[in-house]
Amino acid sequence: DLKPVNNISDEAFFMVKRLAFCEYHTMGTKELADEAGQKSKNADVLILKNHGILTCGKNLTECMERIEVINNLAHYAYLASGKIKLVPLSREAMEKINK
Repeated sequence: DLKPVNNISDEAFFMVKRLAFCEYHTMGTKELADEAGQKSKNADVLILKNHGILTCGKNLTECMERIEVINNLAHYAYLASGKIKLVPLSREAMEKINK
């Protein structure tokens, strides 16, 4: 299982604070809607297994930016699963971004 993390890039650390995964449920079902609805209360980005990505934000621009960032994170996670070594942001860098 690839698990995107948010401490690989500045943008990811800034934009994706709360990531949640939803289990697979058939499209259009109450089960999928209920799980996504419940988890979206505490997440910026939801990954719906076998479906795709759902982002939450203050406006459409913020949601679209999160989609771009999570797509990049998925790419990084894929690269990290091989021989390419990714270096996480230092604590100092993360603190600087949070200021």
